[in-house]
Amino acid sequence: MKQFSVFLLSFSLFVLTPVSSLFAQTYKFRQFGIEDGICHPFVYTVNQDANGYLWLGTGEGLCKFDGFDFYGDFKTDSLPAAFVKKSFRDSKGNLWFGHNDGSITLYDGREFHVIDPGSEISSTINGIAEDPQGRIVFATQNQGLIIINENLEPTLIREPFNHKLLSSIAFSGSGQLLVGAYDGLHVYAYDFSSADTISYIDKISKIPYAQITDIVYDQAGDLYWIGSFDEGLYSLKINPDDPGNSVVSKIGDAEILQYTSVLSVLVDNEGYLWLSTQGEGVYKISVNRMDLSIDDLINFSEHNGLDIRFTREVFQDIEGNIWIATYGNGLSAIFNEALTFHEYRDRMGNTINSVLADEEGYWMAGTGKLVRVKTGLRGSTKEFSASSGVPSDKITALFR
Repeated sequence: MKQFSVFLLSFSLFVLTPVSSLFAQTYKFRQFGIEDGICHPFVYTVNQDANGYLWLGTGEGLCKFDGFDFYGDFKTDSLPAAFVKKSFRDSKGNLWFGHNDGSITLYDGREFHVIDPGSEISSTINGIAEDPQGRIVFATQNQGLIIINENLEPTLIREPFNHKLLSSIAFSGSGQLLVGAYDGLHVYAYDFSSADTISYIDKISKIPYAQITDIVYDQAGDLYWIGSFDEGLYSLKINPDDPGNSVVSKIGDAEILQYTSVLSVLVDNEGYLWLSTQGEGVYKISVNRMDLSIDDLINFSEHNGLDIRFTREVFQDIEGNIWIATYGNGLSAIFNEALTFHEYRDRMGNTINSVLADEEGYWMAGTGKLVRVKTGLRGSTKEFSASSGVPSDKITALFR
């Protein structure tokens, strides 16, 4: 993957406050809060319609953003008053919204359609997917599935899911239904024509007994990324003949993501994974698709530009911008990661005399000191001074 970086450097950087670190990296997030007109500070989901407008599911229902202003007054459309928990864009470009009271809203780019799933449905919508025949499937937390056909007619499927709390859904390439629940990940046979054609196959044995928050297919690796509450991130390669014994790998180690509560997973246009988390901000990670090791990682949080650690969902728009739904701090966005602010604090002087950039980062030279900065997702800084053989003179030029 190619990454291009832009560095805005000053030849005289002054220390404002005494700190222990030599190098700080801050990403330029744009924050949209109540003062900017956002409808509600609790944002659960973000999506984009065929016209390019963003739609937010918030604690006070739907909120539309045209790039300048937010709009939340849809009273004439008789939309459900309950907050929007999930959103989904189908293969036709329609947007579907699942509310926390079980109600469903469709936006076709021109008008809203409110789907009545039946008076007996009152459970929150935790997942939305499109089946191989183009029907839209909604996972309710404790009342089974709602399946909407092309005529916008709902069918409720409860029997195969009795006594199970559902938290996410997806379809495998072979048409099997993957159901994330509060007790792990399960596989169902799905050939929907009636309730009898959805039947339980097995539990994915190597996925832990935990709430499965997201199931996302990654075409590049022909695998699924599985987010979980308190148990981090997993990869899954489905064995369609024996799903229970599918290949599962835990991503990370004892220091990274081991017990992270991953609430959503996004695979961006370059193949990076973005993880929204409960209390750890957002992770952007590069995972080797061969051995599933983490090649590179950055954690966005309060220390480097993201103002909150509690995030609900990450979304990438058609222009490649990243939008982050936060729990209590509105909407955050990073429009160009290359525009990153780097602050160098030199405890032996306050002047940078020369800078040399290369493929991995750049070198900075001062008086009696060289600093090597690597700018990958993890990033690193190493200092070379007299103890490393650097002369005490003023270094005025660097040449490669």
